Amino acid sequence: MLILVLSSLLCFQCASETSAEPNNPDLLICEVMPDGASEGVSIINRGDGGTDLLGFSLWDGEGVVSFTESIILPHGSRITLVREMSDSWFCCREGVLEMGGPDVSGPGRFALNNQGDQVYLLGPDSRILDSFCYGNVSEAGGWSGDPLPAPKRGYAAVRVSETDTDTSADWIITVPGMTDIPEGAGPWLATVTPLLFPDCGSGPICRALESATETVSVSVYFLGNENIIALLAELEGRGVEVRVLIEGSPAGMSVASEIRAAKALDEAGAEVYVMDSYGPPRRFAYMHAKYCVIDSEKVVLTSENWTGSFPNRGWGAVVESRDYAEFMEQIFLNDCDVSFGDVLPVGQAYPSYRPSEIGGYVPPEDGWDVPSYEASVTPVLSPDNSFESMRSFIGQASQRVYSEQLDITPSWAEGHRDSPVSWMSEAADRGADARLILDASFDFGGGSSAYTAAETVMASTSVDAVAVIGGGGFSIIHNKGVVADDTVWIGSVNWTSNSFCNNREAALVIGSPDLADMFSDWFLLDWSASDPVPEEMSVRILGEPIAGGAAAAEASLPVRSDDPQVRWDLDGDGIPERTGGTMIAFVPAEGANLIQAYFTDPDTGRTYSASAEYSAQPSSEGGGGVDLAYAPLAIISLLVMAIRVWRHRDADT
Repeated sequence: MLILVLSSLLCFQCASETSAEPNNPDLLICEVMPDGASEGVSIINRGDGGTDLLGFSLWDGEGVVSFTESIILPHGSRITLVREMSDSWFCCREGVLEMGGPDVSGPGRFALNNQGDQVYLLGPDSRILDSFCYGNVSEAGGWSGDPLPAPKRGYAAVRVSETDTDTSADWIITVPGMTDIPEGAGPWLATVTPLLFPDCGSGPICRALESATETVSVSVYFLGNENIIALLAELEGRGVEVRVLIEGSPAGMSVASEIRAAKALDEAGAEVYVMDSYGPPRRFAYMHAKYCVIDSEKVVLTSENWTGSFPNRGWGAVVESRDYAEFMEQIFLNDCDVSFGDVLPVGQAYPSYRPSEIGGYVPPEDGWDVPSYEASVTPVLSPDNSFESMRSFIGQASQRVYSEQLDITPSWAEGHRDSPVSWMSEAADRGADARLILDASFDFGGGSSAYTAAETVMASTSVDAVAVIGGGGFSIIHNKGVVADDTVWIGSVNWTSNSFCNNREAALVIGSPDLADMFSDWFLLDWSASDPVPEEMSVRILGEPIAGGAAAAEASLPVRSDDPQVRWDLDGDGIPERTGGTMIAFVPAEGANLIQAYFTDPDTGRTYSASAEYSAQPSSEGGGGVDLAYAPLAIISLLVMAIRVWRHRDADT
């Protein structure tokens, strides 16, 4: 069931405006905002009919605030009492009264402690009807178990349980306008067309958008594909209602060109919104989802931002299902709601930016020819339920778990308890084939590389892991996809705590043996592109050295490093003369020689060494000529390192 927390405007009515006959009360505390511009408490009526609030009170153990006039609260409606009216979300709704106003006595000493307090709802006879406990309060009458943690400033405690257990299990701490979607939405039957980027390009997305006749709702972290923007403008011109929501502060990206294009799209008639920090707390650390809903019938969901030529490795799907599309449409409408203060129309968010020119739409070549399959689909959202859903998703696997990830929380690589890698390891212990691909160009912080992370996974868990650098048709591994037995997980959820717990992410679990096999085949192709790390360091001489000419040597390291610093002892005397990369050019002496190399792993401090004996033949020209046949090898190695740096610079999330 979809619960849109705090997004519905539930109102109350004065007794003179309704003929509802009050029934026995069934009132509960449903919202508590202890720290913010509008500290207050909300009450909801769960009874069968309207309830007259005259004589009901709120008590915090010290002060009391009471309803002094007859107010009928209809069934399912909410009323909010605040200490002081402001322009915050808590006040900018229907059904809000100020304590001390004409209908409510107080506030007196009724003031919620930021660190912890209790709140009681009292009936006209002063009997406790409901209680709530948070923070550093040790106990409260009618409450069971530990208190809910104290909400930080700008956050609220919100009741989400359909039943009242008088425990913290009934509540969540949330930013207003978040959704709370527990596991259980779906599954629904759908027709699913799988997508593999960059192979499929933008063609399937454009083809789906071209079919729109009524509405298109796009929520994407970064929208930079000029042709798709031109298509959206064209759709708006054809009478299709186009709405777009983008992230205002994408990590490591310049938004100037995107915002100019967004303003041009806005001028073309589309509604374009930007989520960012405009004062009130953001509901999500990043608006990181990447999907669109078409005519409430079709959804395109990807791991990829809608930029350029879609150059990175990623997965996606075109999903035809009215149930799923209507679900995602409600999520979109909730997320782009401007009433929560973290979303603005692009014109208000960036008034000084001039719109760019939108060119004409050119239908891309669509050579993507794969079959569509009937499948079950189950939606997943962050921060609502993605972590628990991933645990369940991997937890049912007994045959295979294949995961391809751009990023991973470093401690999870060690198999940290209750993490995706630990769940994969448990599946491997049950007999499943568990494999993890990481993007080799990604910086894991502290000088740690993806190669180191893969080695840590291998050493600490039962999971096989590799780091794959792009090439062979794609730029970087940008995927966030997982296969578990006969199910597939696609979407925007990176394997990081921020992505699971703080971002808005959208993912989908697809149940289909055929699709699981197809995505597994794609995964295994990328797996085969990995370059295994040797167990020991070694050195080899390239070609046949000529005395007095140019020779080259290569060191193979037992660990991966984006910038390896190898110390080279070129004459075998035990003293390194030069420091460089894993390849080096040098001039050998005639006869038998020894070359040695040393490498210290910056992550562990361990030093490795290796050597190679070789013989340099006399030059056919009496030693007077210089053979530079192998010098280009050193230059090539430098070029490879430069390419890696460039690729890392342009990597996005």
